[in-house]
Order: sequence, then structure tokens, then C-alpha cells
Amino acid sequence: MPSKLSYIYDPFFVKKNIRKDSIVHLTSQTVAYMLNFFKPRKTVVTCYDLIPYVYLHEEASLLRRFMIKSWVKGLKKADRILAISEYTKRDVIKRLGYPKEKIFVAYPAVDHSRYKKLKKDKEIAKKYNISSDSFNIIYVGNEEPRMNVELIIQSIAELKKQNKKIRFIKVGTPNSEGRRQVLLKLIRNLNLKNEIVFTDHVDEKDIPQLYNLVDVLVYPLAYAGFGLPPLEAMACGCPVITSNTSSLPEVVGNAAIIIKLTNSKELTNALLNLIENQDIRKELSKKGINQSKKFTWEKCAEQTLKCYESLNKNEK
Repeated sequence: MPSKLSYIYDPFFVKKNIRKDSIVHLTSQTVAYMLNFFKPRKTVVTCYDLIPYVYLHEEASLLRRFMIKSWVKGLKKADRILAISEYTKRDVIKRLGYPKEKIFVAYPAVDHSRYKKLKKDKEIAKKYNISSDSFNIIYVGNEEPRMNVELIIQSIAELKKQNKKIRFIKVGTPNSEGRRQVLLKLIRNLNLKNEIVFTDHVDEKDIPQLYNLVDVLVYPLAYAGFGLPPLEAMACGCPVITSNTSSLPEVVGNAAIIIKLTNSKELTNALLNLIENQDIRKELSKKGINQSKKFTWEKCAEQTLKCYESLNKNEK
């Protein structure tokens, strides 16, 4: 067991106050730049994903490019990396050339005392404009291009042409300049103003109720380090449709409908299947709850401890 752990983000404070036998755990790859200023004897960095690095555009500002390259450089200097999925582990190995034997995987989890099957709250339904007369779709996240929110909107338009009554609840802020305007223009062009609700920020205590009120979570991301919303939804018994990319198949296992992202047709067909088949929705709900139980904070802690212990073994 390590004698002491330090969770501090000021490199100069750490350098001055850290004990020599301590493990310094930087709890996000974005603060790994600190390892460029000093190098403690034993370091761990939690890596959620390499999204900023993978999606770093040439037109990005010099400051942003410097910052991202700085934390990538620091991440390579860590004695151990704690990845939140096998996909993130593979990505770090592939893109950064980091030794695979020094990477441990510790999956995140949800609080199962909060994220679970709940009695439907009519007040929450009213608050977020969820209609009992419609098939309710939810997406939780930002609106960056890799999230493929347009794909959901296009599928809703196709379902509307088939006289399906749909309500799409989009939870979360845009987190990307101009993206909301792009989506609003698409919605206007497709005449979907009455079918789509933007909630922006939602109080975390309302999220479990939302999953219990809607019919499906759609999460068609091109890249995700883990994918917490699908896990949250499954824990609440909410069916999930997600993509076959990055870490998402790891999270959902065989408890969700997994689609390709080539076009909106596959998503439309998956939604149509759920709309018309209540038995499939019930089956996915049961499977999702069971799948979600595989992810616990106890298991996460155990893997984190193994990562720490591997550093101490090298000294014996």
C-alpha cells in the first residue's frame, strides 16, 4: 500500500511539499502538463480520452495547440496511466506509443442508489416538456460534430414522414461555438420545431427521472472515452441505441442496439423497431439494468489500487 497519495494541481506546490515516497496522481490527462515542470518518483495520470488531441485542427489557435501538445508530452512521462476503458488504453498505445504494460483500466460507474427504476414523476415530465402521447427520445451531451446530433434530427424527420409522433429532448449545452445555430437551422429546414426540446443544463438530480420518463437514449458518437450516459440510462432501465465506435460497445455489451454511423437510415430503422415493438423495449430494459451492474465504484477502486501497487512492486 502506498504511504500517501496527493491530489494537487499546482506543480510548484507539489514540488515543494510532496513526500519522496508519495504517489502523485494527476486525475485528468489535461493536467499532465505538470510533469513537464517536475518529475516525482512515482506518478499516475488518469486518461479519459485523447479527444482534444485527435480532433486538433490546423486552424486551432497557437495557444490551444501548445496546451494540448503540452499535456500530451506530460502524459508520456507518467510512470503509469489509468485509462477509463480498453479503447482509451489502445488509443494511448497507438497514438502516443506508450508502453501497454504501464496502462491499467479502471472503468467508471454510476451511483446505483440514484440511477435506477423510479416511479414516473409527472412534474418532471411537465418541466421538460415530455409528452405521454409521443415516443420520447433523449440525448445527453454537447453538440460537437463528433456527437452526431444531426443524425438524430434527420432520423426524427424521416419518422415524422411516416406519421410517427416523436419528441426529442436534447440535454446539455452546445459546448462548441456556432453548433446550436447549425442545429436550429436544420430543425427549421426540416420543420421539426414542435418535435424538439433543448433543455441546456439540467440539474443532476433530475437526470435519473428523465431516463425513467423517456423511451430511449440515442447516443451516436463517433468517439467516446467511455460513454457515461448509456450506462446511466441502462441503470434506469431505459433502452439505448448507440454507435459501434470507440469505447461504446464496451459499455453496453449486448444490452443495447448498436448501429453504424454511415447515414441516418440505420438509426431510423432502429428507432422504428423500438416504436413498434414494446417487447424489444422491455427486453433491452432488463438487459440494460443487468449490464449496468457490471460497473461499480468498488471495482474501479480495486483497479486503481492495483495501479498504485504496481509502482511499489518495482522498488522491491
